[in-house]
Amino acid sequence: MVSNKSKFRHSITLIVIIKLFLGSVLTFESGADSFKVALLIPGEVNDGSWNSLAYSGLKSIEKELPAKTAYTVSKTSSQYEEDFKYYAKKGYNLIFGHGFEYQDAAKKIAVEYPDTTFILTSGDTVGMNVTSIVFELEEAVYLLGMLSGEFSQSGKVGLIGGRKIPSIESTFHAFSEGAKATNPTIEIMVDYIGDFENQEKAKKLALSQVNQGVDIIFHNANAAGIGVINAVSESRKEGKSVYALGSNQNQNELAQNSVLASAVIDPSVFVRIAQQVKEGKFEPKVMMIGMGPKDEIKLVYNPRIISQIPVKTRTKIEEVRENILAGNLKAPRPQFLKLEKEFELTDEINVNFHLHYNQLVQKTKKQILQGQMPVLIAFGNNIKLLYKGQEKTSRVLPAQYHSLKSIGHLALGLYTASLNYQSEGLSSVEIDQLTKEKDLITEALSNLQIVSIPPDIITDQKKIIDESIKFLDQIIEEENISTSHLNSFTSVVSPYLLEGAAVAAQLELKNLHEIVTKWRNQIKDSDWRNVKILICGPHQPRHGHVTTQYFRRLLNEKAKVGAVGEDRIIYAENKFDQDSVIDLLARHIIDQKAAEAFFNDKFRLQRDLLQDGAKRYLDQLFPHESELKNGN
Repeated sequence: MVSNKSKFRHSITLIVIIKLFLGSVLTFESGADSFKVALLIPGEVNDGSWNSLAYSGLKSIEKELPAKTAYTVSKTSSQYEEDFKYYAKKGYNLIFGHGFEYQDAAKKIAVEYPDTTFILTSGDTVGMNVTSIVFELEEAVYLLGMLSGEFSQSGKVGLIGGRKIPSIESTFHAFSEGAKATNPTIEIMVDYIGDFENQEKAKKLALSQVNQGVDIIFHNANAAGIGVINAVSESRKEGKSVYALGSNQNQNELAQNSVLASAVIDPSVFVRIAQQVKEGKFEPKVMMIGMGPKDEIKLVYNPRIISQIPVKTRTKIEEVRENILAGNLKAPRPQFLKLEKEFELTDEINVNFHLHYNQLVQKTKKQILQGQMPVLIAFGNNIKLLYKGQEKTSRVLPAQYHSLKSIGHLALGLYTASLNYQSEGLSSVEIDQLTKEKDLITEALSNLQIVSIPPDIITDQKKIIDESIKFLDQIIEEENISTSHLNSFTSVVSPYLLEGAAVAAQLELKNLHEIVTKWRNQIKDSDWRNVKILICGPHQPRHGHVTTQYFRRLLNEKAKVGAVGEDRIIYAENKFDQDSVIDLLARHIIDQKAAEAFFNDKFRLQRDLLQDGAKRYLDQLFPHESELKNGN
């Protein structure tokens, strides 16, 4: 637990510029080959089920292709994006996202890394370099359902899932339909654990089902499913005739006399797909992986207890399996019905569009980097010129700029830190700490580089330091931080903060103008007319961004700088590396050409194509509001 005094120290000590590289991932790498494959999984590799399946596939890829491989246990939506980007930046050729939950992150990151192939092992996502595998586990699970309907002595079977997500619901639907096919009066209980790791909860749910008369339980719960199998094993030791059914991997060996059969995905499918990617033969489309001739999905009986299953039951199941293989019967998969009926044509059209568009983006990026059009990129402390295949970089922000910024951060840091303790009294330990902080501020700020700053500005900026120390003295003496303390402090220092910010802006603009003027004199007039300015920055200050203001004045640019109306000046929001910025420019150029060709308005594709139609329809839905806007 972080102490209050520690929080205060981190808030105040804003003098030093600190770069926090967040999002480092714990990875496990092996192999040494130019082809690199990574795997993101939502749980541990030793779960004996879903994650273990993918890990087995990854190890087979490493051995059989061969390839350099790595994996990361990635459990939250923010981690998904970080981890996809981590491996893409490291040059991995193929990244598997093992689960339905990885779709949104893959779609987002795939756009930034067109040379990396992203494959999801559930869902219906498709793009130029991102696609989905759908394991038709339902085919094997349907057969497990048939087995359960015939084999159950109590007429009650159970289903236990990790979380209620479409892929698991689909297998449960297939199981239920299979059970009803052999026993129309079968009773089916369904429970969800809420996650994929809580074996104790899974065990309790399974025992509860057994106590209610269930004698066969199918789970689809990854690591948590071990709890279901353990519950069944314990119940059998107590003399109850109850069985478990395994999922994703062959789990018959986990409890040799308790697991009747398993619905299995063969990990060789990972090798087959990786091989296609490595050879450049992989096509972006939803891949439906079913039983098929390669047996990549299958039902596997437990050889130790198969004799307990009547021959006529196995014969009936085998006949259905052959009908599925022959295409005469489809195992029910409700969430993919629309996919199967409608997706093929629309998917092919959309994939082809993205394929051609992104090929054009790559071609345009090369033209930008090698062509006659000058491109200026403003990012961080620097500005860069790309022109005729050459690059030049100059520093825009001087040390004095950062000194002024640090003084401003001192006041803002004291304010934010104080909010943590506004309703709390200060302890003796905290008071001692604040006294030390006072000395730290004085010492640190005495070393600030304030050369070339006008004397009156130096005097005013020192007032911020003096008022900060005065503020600390007051709260230390009164052992408390009140609203009146804060209001008094902020009202006194705010004019000096704005004055310091104004000087910082002047320092930045002076340097920027000198650099740009020098470069402008080296560029032909005919080329300069086509100049593109890319300004990297955060969302909040975009409209008043110092660099944006400068270039609008320099180029006499009347168009807006933002999502709509950008022409020569483009604001690259939250993009801070050259490749993603050039990618944005390439798309901007392509969209302008297409908009002019189709609509005789080069800005039209910067606006939503549905915008005008939406407005007309909304005017009909809300006529009163429309009349008010029109002044009626």
